Amino acid sequence: MARTTLAYSNFTGGEISPRLEGRTDLAVYSNSAKELNNFLIHPHGGVSRRPGTEFISRVHDQSKYTRLIPFEFSTVQTYVLEFATGKIRFYKNQAPIYEATKTISAATGANPCVVTATSHGYSDGDFILIQAVVGMTDLNGRRYKVANKTTNTFELQDEDGTNINSSAFTAYSSAGTASRVYTISNPYTETQLRDIKFTQSADIMYLVHPDVSIRKLTRSAHTTWTLTEADLIDGPYLDENTTATTMTPSHSSGDDRTITASTSTFASTDVGRLITFDSGYAKIITYTSVTVVKADIKDDFAGTSATTAWSLGAFSDTTGHPGAATFFEQRLVFGSTATEPQSLFFSQSADYENFKAGTDASDAMIFAIASDHVNVIRWLAGTRSLLIGTMGGEFIAKGGGTDSALTPTNIEIRKQSNYGCASIHPLSISNVTVFTQRAKRKLREMVYDYDTDSFVAPDLTILAEHITESGVIEQAYQKEPDSVVWCVLKNGKMVGMTYQREQKVVGWHEHEIGGTFTGTHESYDSLTYSHGLVESVCTIPTDADEDELWVVVKRTIPDTQATCTITVSDAANIAVGSTITITDNAGTSTTMTATNDDPAGALEFSVGGSRTNDDVADNIAVGSGGVLIPTAASAP
Repeated sequence: MARTTLAYSNFTGGEISPRLEGRTDLAVYSNSAKELNNFLIHPHGGVSRRPGTEFISRVHDQSKYTRLIPFEFSTVQTYVLEFATGKIRFYKNQAPIYEATKTISAATGANPCVVTATSHGYSDGDFILIQAVVGMTDLNGRRYKVANKTTNTFELQDEDGTNINSSAFTAYSSAGTASRVYTISNPYTETQLRDIKFTQSADIMYLVHPDVSIRKLTRSAHTTWTLTEADLIDGPYLDENTTATTMTPSHSSGDDRTITASTSTFASTDVGRLITFDSGYAKIITYTSVTVVKADIKDDFAGTSATTAWSLGAFSDTTGHPGAATFFEQRLVFGSTATEPQSLFFSQSADYENFKAGTDASDAMIFAIASDHVNVIRWLAGTRSLLIGTMGGEFIAKGGGTDSALTPTNIEIRKQSNYGCASIHPLSISNVTVFTQRAKRKLREMVYDYDTDSFVAPDLTILAEHITESGVIEQAYQKEPDSVVWCVLKNGKMVGMTYQREQKVVGWHEHEIGGTFTGTHESYDSLTYSHGLVESVCTIPTDADEDELWVVVKRTIPDTQATCTITVSDAANIAVGSTITITDNAGTSTTMTATNDDPAGALEFSVGGSRTNDDVADNIAVGSGGVLIPTAASAP
């Protein structure tokens, strides 16, 4: 019998599991592929090579994990926030944000190079960009680390901390500017970064972590951001005291006042905690002993008599801080502390930081999930109902009655499914919430089902369970142009799922970012990887024709390891014959011409190494006249 070659024009089923090989009885079988590596599935059925990557910046601390978080005010005011241990950087328009320039007046030809900039205000370890120097042009367009600063001078190091030897550079003549990378501090350790949850309203973002007090990130201007502790008003509180222990204030008003308990009650970790009694409340500022604290009285007490009717704040280093947050029906909602893992804390309506409880429809409230198991709340998502993802299952909270607003007197919480959730920020896509199951190997879509009058959560990896076998650690959603859910895996790879449920499109594809890495990653032993390792991913909308996809990639380049922020974009595709400026992981730029032995089509380019050595990337060679991109080059 003659062999027949069939033409396949529809790949919306994506890459499917090896367990399904030969399952021709499945409708999706003829629309799928055995392997889709570095290809994107389009909802229309076709596939195309993934766009290339564009280097943006090295991260603040390349030796530690870095996380990206999107900040969206509007489609023209979107930022990517780089969270490192103790630091936050900001990116807009595919570039870091820099402070106002300082004028350079001198630069020595020595090892190390010493730059003079009167009253520069820099500190050792700051990162700066130097531009417009006349004479010693070797310094221009590169980023440096400040070392051994004085009031008017500083030494230059590269971003790895190696002194810049300028003795062979052309002598400094005049001019030049230095701009510091705009950076603010944060209270998070490396191990805490991944578990940060966030929710945003306009120019304010609230960030929560179980071990850190609630933080409020505010954007006042392009280069004016502040991160402060959220100053919650009058709550939330634990249940009122039921023992004989009394509280006695030294004064009914004022700051730095003494509050005395009749029995051992306080701990040193209560500093910053609220306490309420006698129609007022205060914030503890100093721990003196188990029976004595100092506090600032925020709302005056009715008197100074001892009382047994008191309550301590629900959020503190003693009880733990919220681990989840969202906005729902004009309320800021927090969920789960160490001592109240199943509790939800709702602010007053349209007054996000006011947690004074009551029975009026607009008052704040606290509600605990009733369950036969302790279901620690992992995430919250505000949709037509408040979705609650816990370790043991998925719940919804809503007001009683049809389309009733949620109030202190009508709140209902009902369990919808029993899959359990990982502590990974969920994704809101159309009318669906996509979340990662507790074992981190399955993605599920939580969607309302009219037939059962409840939410269901079908498995999105059922036909491609091998894709996420190593475990999902982070996820993001790119709405434009093709509606793709991106996941970072524990093994350092990135996978995508083209997702349009209304068209029955759920197709998985794998992606390996160019470069190599040798070293430890996550819980794996030291290995040599044939691809760059993805640490974090996020997307931001733009007013262009596609959302920007940002990733943090860890690579080994000559003599060092580099962790970089890059974007995946059609802008990284290079037409043959075009003049291009190459920026490598060291921040060095070179202008060259793209050539090819087969001049048909646009080809991709990605820089993964040195600007002067051969093999900048596996399939790309840099010569004296240009860049040679072989026809068979694979997507970097």
